[in-house]
Formats: sequence, structure tokens, C-alpha cells
Amino acid sequence: MEERQTAQAGEEGIGERMMIWVNSFPEAPAGLQEGAVLYGQLAKDAPGMALIPVPGGKAVRDILGGLEAEYRFRIEYRVRPGDSRERLEADRLLDRLAVWAAGQRPPLDGGLEAREIRVLKRAALTRVHPGGEEDHSVLLGLRYRTKESI
Repeated sequence: MEERQTAQAGEEGIGERMMIWVNSFPEAPAGLQEGAVLYGQLAKDAPGMALIPVPGGKAVRDILGGLEAEYRFRIEYRVRPGDSRERLEADRLLDRLAVWAAGQRPPLDGGLEAREIRVLKRAALTRVHPGGEEDHSVLLGLRYRTKESI
């Protein structure tokens, strides 16, 4: 088997499918509209959520050309907490999202099949902005394969 590092090996369309899937999380934060999880980056200086691809997944091709790979991504949640309780609730929400995600197999296109979602790093505060907004994030990995490699 040939192994290689990849940012998005064979992943055309996975980002969009994953964004649609994450938007089905039943505990959308108060103040966010349904379907408000963005792709790629958060809106500047405003509360919100985004799915952001993370380089570093591995892809393995078998002798028949089937692909097994990992799509790494983080869910970032920008809040303006009023106190420590609200700051902790942001992490708790992301951890609940991670637990929900780990029990799912999101639908994929292009002959790809989701195998599992793993929590790679629990939710934590990742950045504090000058205006008082904070970014919290959780790191997840989607293991998937081509249907031919089943």
C-alpha cells in the first residue's frame, strides 16, 4: 500500500457535504440561525460557527487503487462571553457536537463512503480577540474510503 500525507486527498466536495451535515446538529447555539455554520472562516468580529479544513490527514491507496483517507477539520465557535460560565458553555457545546458527530456517518458524494468520525482534540479556547470575542474549537477527523475499496 502506498501512504502519503494529504490536505484533501480525493476530497473534492467533501468540505461542502461536511458543512451541510454539521448544519444538521440539533443543538444549534442560541442566536445562530439554522444552517449558519460557514465553511472556511468565521465572519469577522461576530458570533458564529465555521467548519475549517485542517491539513495533515493521511491517504492510503491499496493495490487495486482503492483509497482510504482522513479528512481533518475543526469546528470553530466565536462567542462574546459575559463571564466564565458562558466561556465554559462554549466548550461544552462543542464537546456535545463532537459526541454527536462521533456517532454519525455523514453522506458523501463521488463514490466515497464515511467510515467514522473521531474526536482528535477536545474543545478549548483557541484565540481571544481585542474586541472581547473568543474563538473556541474542537478538532475532528473523518475517516472515509472509496466504495471500490470496501
